[in-house]
Amino acid sequence: MIHMTLTFEDGRQDKLSLEAPFVIGRSSECALRIQHWRVAKAHLRVRRDHTGCYLEDLGSLGGTRVNGNRLARYGPVQQTDEVVVGPCLLRFAISEYDGAVASAEQLGLHTRALSLIHISEPTRLLSI
Repeated sequence: MIHMTLTFEDGRQDKLSLEAPFVIGRSSECALRIQHWRVAKAHLRVRRDHTGCYLEDLGSLGGTRVNGNRLARYGPVQQTDEVVVGPCLLRFAISEYDGAVASAEQLGLHTRALSLIHISEPTRLLSI
C-alpha cells in the first residue's frame, strides 16, 4: 500500500492510500484523478517492487518534479521526497507489508472524500 499526502497550492491537504501500480492524471481511467489544466490525462505512473516505489512521467507537457528537478523516471522514492504534479505536492509513505504495519486508519490516513475531493470507485477525483 502506498500512502500519500497531497498538498494543494492554496494550502488544502488530503491523505489517501492506493495499491500500486496506479496512474495519476486527469483521465477518468486514472486511480488518482486531478482535474487541473496543468495535469496531463495520464501524467505519472507509480509502481512498486521489492526494492521500493518508483515514478515514471508519462510524457506530460508540464512534467513531474521531484525535489525541484524534472524527471522522466525516479526511484526508489524516499519519505522526504517532494513530488510535484500540476498544482499538487505529493509526499509518499510506503508500507513494507500491509499485514506487518499499522493500517491506514491507524496512521490517520483515509480515502473518504473531503470538500475538495469527490471519490467514485475505482477513481479518486480531485477538483481544484
